Amino acid sequence: MKMPAAWICEGDLIDLAGDPYADPDDEHANWFESEYLKVVQIIRETPKCVAIGFEGFDLVGFPVDHILNVAGRERP
Repeated sequence: MKMPAAWICEGDLIDLAGDPYADPDDEHANWFESEYLKVVQIIRETPKCVAIGFEGFDLVGFPVDHILNVAGRERP
């Protein structure tokens, strides 16, 4: 399912394969193509930018209207 970065919640599983903000130089392409990353932190940095932290990866800044591929939600 596709949704804007502003709608992402902790626990969402995101498919970052090919994402220009998470991997602008395609350095993590092999990893991103084989795994979904769990959202563990969300920080609204400005009205137009949301920083999303991923388990085992960095905090990435996205425009709030950037569309992300949500693979599902991990339940507690």
